[in-house]
Amino acid sequence: MQNRKRVFGRKGRGIIGVVVLASIIIFYMPPVVNAGVPVWIKARNGTVHPDIVPNLNCFVTYGNYLGLISSVSNPYSIDGITDSFLKTGFHNSNNNLWGSWSLLHHALYREDFVKVRWIRKIGQSGFSVGGAPGIYGRRVTGFEYETARVVEASVSFNLKETFIFGYEGVVYDPGLLTDEAAKFMLSIIDPPLSLLVNYSVMRRNDNDFLMGVEAGLSNDLCLLSGYGFNTNEISFGLVYQRNGWYFGFSWNHHQVLGSTLSAGIGMLWMK
Repeated sequence: MQNRKRVFGRKGRGIIGVVVLASIIIFYMPPVVNAGVPVWIKARNGTVHPDIVPNLNCFVTYGNYLGLISSVSNPYSIDGITDSFLKTGFHNSNNNLWGSWSLLHHALYREDFVKVRWIRKIGQSGFSVGGAPGIYGRRVTGFEYETARVVEASVSFNLKETFIFGYEGVVYDPGLLTDEAAKFMLSIIDPPLSLLVNYSVMRRNDNDFLMGVEAGLSNDLCLLSGYGFNTNEISFGLVYQRNGWYFGFSWNHHQVLGSTLSAGIGMLWMK
């Protein structure tokens, strides 16, 4: 990946603008993302890069930046259900720290998941390690709000910024909240193309095998796609960036459950 540096003034106005737009998307837009992930990951059918690689979209490089991301969707076009996501944090040469909040909402049901993920590179070895504590909350109408805690750990290895291997797993989940117990990841990056392969070990469902692709069509436009071999779910999406602003749209289709349309917006302040 080639590094890009962006410098733009009026940062205060930019921060206010993205916060306002993120709030509008999350709270006021009609349902138009997948639980707990931004639209560009949804566009890759849920496939993610190992932690050492920024999980935003194919424009993002290894430079230093601050970021704010939001997404919204109506999962499988089910009436009355909205799925929102908000994430903010920073990335530099040695550390990656992000906080996120996802909300699945219905008039009779609500789920919240708040997570903080920190990744640290280990010198020049190519390895990085990380951890992600999270708090999960759930409420059904007529019952009390329930909470539970989950902790994940991860390790990844970057071979010449071309082959990146990763593993992440749940190390603390006394309530067996999470279905995904562990995930193995591989990214092959050769700009303008990236191939992502994920294999998830599940507790309650069949293990999941996913593939995703990122293709930079120009300096401003990125095409994303993904496929789930167990569910035959397919996805496509586009991300457009301009002056640090990112706009994403995706379409996912499941043979049984139907289609999901997703939209997202974000902003990065590059150094």
